[in-house]
Amino acid sequence: MKLLTSLILTLVVLIANPVQAEAPDFGLQTLDGKSYSLDNVIGKGKWVLLMFWATDCQICKIQEPLNSAFHEAHVDMDAQVIGIAIDGLDKRQLVKDYLNKHELSYPNYIADIGMVAFNYQALTGEAFRGTPTHVLFSPEGKFMAVAPGMLRIQALEDYIQKHSSD
Repeated sequence: MKLLTSLILTLVVLIANPVQAEAPDFGLQTLDGKSYSLDNVIGKGKWVLLMFWATDCQICKIQEPLNSAFHEAHVDMDAQVIGIAIDGLDKRQLVKDYLNKHELSYPNYIADIGMVAFNYQALTGEAFRGTPTHVLFSPEGKFMAVAPGMLRIQALEDYIQKHSSD
């Protein structure tokens, strides 16, 4: 069953249709409460992997170190990870405490689930299913793929390599 689930999630990443879209406005805030726009990173020449997560998500805790290793291996070259905690803007301290305990190598922001769900559906045409969920943008800023659940990093790297020459 685990193998089937992994294959399905990999297929979701591999068959998504790329569409041109400007960076979605998920209503992000920094840990200090300042507004943050994904326009700062999406479409700036690197692949951008968004990871939507929550402090009470057990699968996220497994995925985060994998995403950190991917981020560290690629950030200076061709790709980066951005974490988005969907616990809500009113749970800023909870998110800060979580991040203090779980050292992640990629930047993290906070958003409200309602804003995320609305803009996720506008971007992908699908309802937001939960955490973790990954969304991938090309270096040119095109929405390329979505992967709810665990993401196999090798599948991500293969996808990026295949689509980097397009």
